[in-house]
Amino acid sequence: MPVYGWRSCSAVLWRSVAAWILSTRRSNRVALNAEPYFEPLGAVTPAPLAVFLSSIRWLAPSASTRCANRAATSAAAGDTGVFGERTSDALFARRCDADCGVCNEYDDPRRTRLVVELWGVAKLLGSVEGARLIARRGLFVLLSMVLAAGAIVASPERASAAEPSVPGAFVSMSPTRLLDTRVGNGAPQRAVAANSTVALQVAGRSGVPAGVAAVVMNVTVTGPSRDGFVTVYPSGTAMPTASNLNFNGGQTIPNLVTVKVGGDGVVNLTNNSTGTVHLLADVAGYYLPGVPTEPGTFVSLDPARLLDTRTGLGAFSASPVYQYQTASLQVTGRGGVPATGVSAVVVNVTVKASYAAGFITVYPSGSAQPTASNLNFSAQQIIPNLVTVKVGPDGRINLTNNSAYWSDLIVDVAGYYLAGTPTQAGAFVSLDPARLLDTRVGNGAPASPVARYASAGLQVTNRGGVPATGVAAVVANVTVTAPSAPGFMTVYPSGSAMPTASNLNFSSGQTIPNLTTVKVGADGKIALTNNSAGDAHLIADVAGYYLGEPAQPDYAAAALQLTHDLPAISAWEASTKLGTLTVKPAGSMAGYSRDLFPHWRDATNNGWPPIPNSTCDVRQASLYREGTGVNYTSACDILSGSWVDAYTGVTLYAASDVDIDHVVPLADSWRSGAAAWTTAQRTTFANDRLVVVAVDDAANQSKGDKSPDVWKPQNQAAHCLYAKRWIAIKSKYALSITSAESSALSQMLGTCAN
Repeated sequence: MPVYGWRSCSAVLWRSVAAWILSTRRSNRVALNAEPYFEPLGAVTPAPLAVFLSSIRWLAPSASTRCANRAATSAAAGDTGVFGERTSDALFARRCDADCGVCNEYDDPRRTRLVVELWGVAKLLGSVEGARLIARRGLFVLLSMVLAAGAIVASPERASAAEPSVPGAFVSMSPTRLLDTRVGNGAPQRAVAANSTVALQVAGRSGVPAGVAAVVMNVTVTGPSRDGFVTVYPSGTAMPTASNLNFNGGQTIPNLVTVKVGGDGVVNLTNNSTGTVHLLADVAGYYLPGVPTEPGTFVSLDPARLLDTRTGLGAFSASPVYQYQTASLQVTGRGGVPATGVSAVVVNVTVKASYAAGFITVYPSGSAQPTASNLNFSAQQIIPNLVTVKVGPDGRINLTNNSAYWSDLIVDVAGYYLAGTPTQAGAFVSLDPARLLDTRVGNGAPASPVARYASAGLQVTNRGGVPATGVAAVVANVTVTAPSAPGFMTVYPSGSAMPTASNLNFSSGQTIPNLTTVKVGADGKIALTNNSAGDAHLIADVAGYYLGEPAQPDYAAAALQLTHDLPAISAWEASTKLGTLTVKPAGSMAGYSRDLFPHWRDATNNGWPPIPNSTCDVRQASLYREGTGVNYTSACDILSGSWVDAYTGVTLYAASDVDIDHVVPLADSWRSGAAAWTTAQRTTFANDRLVVVAVDDAANQSKGDKSPDVWKPQNQAAHCLYAKRWIAIKSKYALSITSAESSALSQMLGTCAN
C-alpha cells in the first residue's frame, strides 16, 4: 500500500470533493452578483463525527482535540459558505486565539487544513447519496487507505515561492467577499441607514492576517434609495473630506478602494446619503505593516483631498477643466505625500460631468497622453474611480478631460509608492499606462464582444512593460462598453475557479470602468468573466505590477543579447581571426575626448534598419533591438519595456537604468588606432550596430574603458560571445590588441561550445 504525503493526499481529496460540489452547483443569477448555491450535503450525527475525528487524531496529536473540533465547527458553520480553502484560511487566521491556542504547539497549519478538508468528506459520508458519489469516483477507497494507515508521512517539500516580507509589500489574493449587507456577511443583514457607518472587520478574516497596514478591496453599492456617496477610512479616525464611491438612487456601482486599516483591524464605510444602501466588499490583497523603506513598497495615508476644481483646491482657480484640456496636479509635498522619493500615487478621481459624455485619462506629467482611459462618464454624471499613476519628474500628474464639454474634477490621495528600483517580492513597479485588451479591435483577444457568461483569458505578462516572469499581480483599469444586457464582470487569476466577487457592474448600453488589482495565474494570464445575459466589449489598460518570486536569471539566454548583428562565427574561426590582429602595446591617450566620437546619431543614416521608425537615434534603436514589449512615441521616445543585460543576467524595467555600451570602448579604440582616424570614421564606429549593445548602467560603469584582460562580464555564460564580438569589432576596424588582451580573449574563447 502506498504511503501518501499530506500534500498529495490533501490535493486528491479536495479536488475530488470539489468536483462533486461543483457538479451540484445551481446558478441563482441576480442583477448584481449571484451567490453560489450548493445542494444540501446531508448531516453528520455526533457519533459519526466523534468516530471520524478520533480516526484522524494523528493529524493533531497531544491535546489538539479542541483545535480539531474548532476546525470542524468552523467548517460546519460555513464561515464562507463551503468547506475548503476559504474556510481553512479563516481557520488559520484565528488558530492562535484562546479557544484554539493548543494549535500553537504545532507550527504546521497544513495538518489543520487537512482536518477541515477531511471534515468536509465526513459531511458527505453523512448522506448515503454522498457516500455513493464518493465511492463512484474512487475517493472512498483512498479515504479508507488514509484512515487505515494511521499516519500521514510528510512528503518532501518543493522550494516555496518567496513570500512578501518587507513592510509595505503587497500580498495578492484571489478575490474573497468580506461584506454583503444583503445576506449578513460582515455586518447585520439589513440596509445601511442614512448617514450611518458600517465597521467592517478585515484583519483576521478570509486570509487577511492581523496587523496589516492597508487592504485593497472592491466596494459595491447596490439598491440605494437616494443619491449619495460612500467614504471608506480607517477606524479610530475622523471621517475625512473624501469620497470613494458616488451613486444615484437605484444604481449599482463598484469602485476599488485602497484603505489604511485601523489599529483594531477595522475599516469604516459611511453612507453619506439621506437614504439606505446595501454594501458589498471583496478583498483583493493587503499591505504588510511596518515602516516601508524598500523601493516599490506602499505607504498608506488617511485620505486627503488634493484637487477640487469646484473650490479651486489644487488648481489655479475655481474653474472646471474645459473640453480636451488638461489639469496638471502637484501631488508630491501635499496630503502626506513627501516632496521626493515617490514613484507613483494611488488616488481616487471623481468627475462631475456637464453636458456631454467622455472620459478622463490620468498619466505622468512630462509624458505623452497614452491611449488609455481611467474614468468614463455620461452627461451630468458624478462617478469616481481609483487610479494608480506614475508621478512625473516634477512631482505632478496630468488629468485630461476627453469630452466636448467641461467637467469638474476631485482627487483624493490614499497613499504612495517609494521610488527606486523595486527588487523585493510584493513591491510595485509603476508603468506608463498601456492598453493590453480591446475586444473592439482585436487587441489581446479576438475582435468580437465577450459572449454572455463567457470568459476572456488575457495574457498580461511580457506585454505592455510587464515582464515575462516574476509577476505576482497586476494593476489594470478594466472598462466595459456596449453591453447588450445588465450584469457584472469578475476578474480573477487564470486557472482558478471564478470567485464570489464582482469587479465591475454595468447596465445595458453603459460604458463604465473600474481599477482592478488581480493576482496573475501561473500561465501569466488573468480571466475576465462576463456575468450577463448579453455580450459586452472589454478594454484593459495596465498601470503596473507587483513583483513575485524573483526569477533566477537565465544567464545563457541573457548572453544571447550579444548575438544581435554579430555575424555567425565559430570559436575556431574567431580564434583564427584573433591571430590576424596586430599585437602591440596600447597607444597614448593624449588628445582623447569622447566628443571626438560623435555618437547617438540618426540610426537609419548609420546603417540601422528603420525600426521602430526612421526617427530613432542609435541609443533608441538599440533599446528597441534589445528590449521586450517596448512602447515608444512617434518621436521614438521610449515609454516602457524590459531589457535583459547580457553582462549580469538581470532584467531591467526602466529605460533610464539601461546604458548603451560600446563593446570596444571609445577610449580603447583611441589607443589601438582610432587616434589617427577622421571624424567621419569615428562617427561610423561610435554608431555601428556591431559595436553597441544595451546593458545595465551599473555594469557599464564598472567596465569603463577596460579591455578583456582587466574586465570581463560577470555573466560567465557571456564570455564566449563577448570575445567573439570584441574580435569581430577589432578585425572590422583594423584595431590593434595588446598581448594581455590576446591571452584573455583566447581564454574566453575556450568557454565556447563550438
